[in-house]
This record gives sequence, structure tokens and C-alpha cells, in this order.
Amino acid sequence: MWEIKITPINIVTKEVRITATRTEGESVFTTTTTARLNTQANKIAALDAIWSDWQKYQTKQTNIASIIGDLEVSGAANLDARE
Repeated sequence: MWEIKITPINIVTKEVRITATRTEGESVFTTTTTARLNTQANKIAALDAIWSDWQKYQTKQTNIASIIGDLEVSGAANLDARE
């Protein structure tokens, strides 16, 4: 589930800080971006930046899980071979 917090930085220029937090079980991902929300294109670009950070996080987590899985398998094989 996503939670979005928008903090005004400059009301005249419609500049804001957007903090997006996604929670899935015990996993929490948070990213922050600063954007001017004076046009629809800028609003979409701000959301695209948040989504890009989320995708990078997911890729990193998948890579970490893969490395850990490989180490568990090779570690067990190594220890079994020593017996």
C-alpha cells in the first residue's frame, strides 16, 4: 500500500516535496522527490521518478535474494563435501 505526503516548498512556483512510502508486510520502501506541480507533465514526471525508484528497489531486492540463495546452496554443498 502506498502512502503519499506532499509538503509545500514554494506556493508561488507550486514547488513541493513528495515523500512516497510503500509497505508490504514487514518491507518498507520510502523515496522523496522535489517537483514543480504547475503542469500536468510535471505531475506525471514526479510520479514517474517515484515509480523508477520503486523499480530500482525491487530489482536490488531480487538480486540480493538471488545472491543469498546461491550462497546457501553453495555453502551447504561445500560443507557436505567436507564430510
